[in-house]
Amino acid sequence: MDRFQQGDPSSQPEIATWLNKGHAEQLMKAAQQYWHNTKDWVMWAVAQKDEQQSAEPFLGLLAWERLTERLANEPTEFFRKRVQHALVNTIDAGEIATIEAIFNRLGIDVIKVTERIENRDWDIIAIDFSSHTVSKYGELMPELIQLYG
Repeated sequence: MDRFQQGDPSSQPEIATWLNKGHAEQLMKAAQQYWHNTKDWVMWAVAQKDEQQSAEPFLGLLAWERLTERLANEPTEFFRKRVQHALVNTIDAGEIATIEAIFNRLGIDVIKVTERIENRDWDIIAIDFSSHTVSKYGELMPELIQLYG
C-alpha cells in the first residue's frame, strides 16, 4: 500500500521543485492575464451587437441582417439609429398613428401630421417639420418618407 494512504505523518507530499522557485506565481499571473484578455475579446464581440458601439463593418452586417440599407449621404450616427430601430420602425411603417413615433425614434421632431387633405388622394398625408430639421435632414427626407410613410 502507498505510504500516503497509510496516514504516515512524516510522508507529507512535497511541492515540486519548480514551484518552490516562484514559478507558481508566474503561472498564476499568466493565467490571470490570459483570462483577462479572453474576457476583453468576448466583451468586444458582444459590443459589436450594439448598434451604437459597433465598428462600421459590423454595423453594415447588422443593417443587412435587419434589411436596412444605408441611404446616400446618410451620416453614420443617423444610420446607427435607423439600424437600432429597424424592426419596430418596419412594424410601424405606413401607419398614420405611428409616423410621428418613427421620426421621434430617429431624433427628428415632427410638428404636425395632417391626414385627409382636401382635394388630394385619401392616402396622402402632410408632415410638418421644423426649419432646423429640414435644414439638417433635408436631403434624407424624401427617402425617409418613402421608407416609413
